[in-house]
Amino acid sequence: MENPLNTSTYKIKDFSNVAFGGILILFWLAALVLNVFLLNKCDNQLIIIISLTLFVVGTIILCAIHLKGGSVEISITEKYMGLKWIKKPLFLKKQDMNIRWGNIKNYIFDEGSRSETFKLILKDNTKIKLVHSYSYKKSDFRKFKQAFKDKVNSVNLEGLNKIELGKTIYEGISGIILAIVIIIALISIIILMAKNPDRALSTNPFLMVLVFGGGFSYLFKILIINLHKLNK
Repeated sequence: MENPLNTSTYKIKDFSNVAFGGILILFWLAALVLNVFLLNKCDNQLIIIISLTLFVVGTIILCAIHLKGGSVEISITEKYMGLKWIKKPLFLKKQDMNIRWGNIKNYIFDEGSRSETFKLILKDNTKIKLVHSYSYKKSDFRKFKQAFKDKVNSVNLEGLNKIELGKTIYEGISGIILAIVIIIALISIIILMAKNPDRALSTNPFLMVLVFGGGFSYLFKILIINLHKLNK
């Protein structure tokens, strides 16, 4: 029987990356189609209207998904960490569970530009993920993060289990390989554009912004994270 005095409870909103990603793809596709037709001065008014409608609807749904999410109550006790779902995120299957500290292999707190992801990997390779959006003000995520780290340190000191801090994609080999591929791809695009400036001028600027913006964003993040790691 757990001592209630040794139990801490935190209410956290869980952001649905799956739903957000799907709507984001719809949003960008609508914007790209609209951009292509406007640049080519499309005379088909119906297509332009449909594109505009998709763009506006996508924006509205994107904002709604961003503001909504699941809600979970997390309990940290002497023996386990409990997850009890008050409201499940859209399109995701989530189950209530009690995870014993001895069953945890490693964990990750991955800070992003708009959210922070908490990943838990158990010894049977079960993966648990919670995503905290920075727009959620009424959430105990920060308090939970500190309490979880304190409990992990306590478990490790007691020698009951060795819970390790895992690596994000930006710190692992796969992240480095992806960064090299992105660098090669961007350099290749720049060389091709330099050799054929006329074709470069006719290239959709929206697409170029999307490609270079995404590439440099990833490279900047992986650089900052690894420099921070070296300075520790």
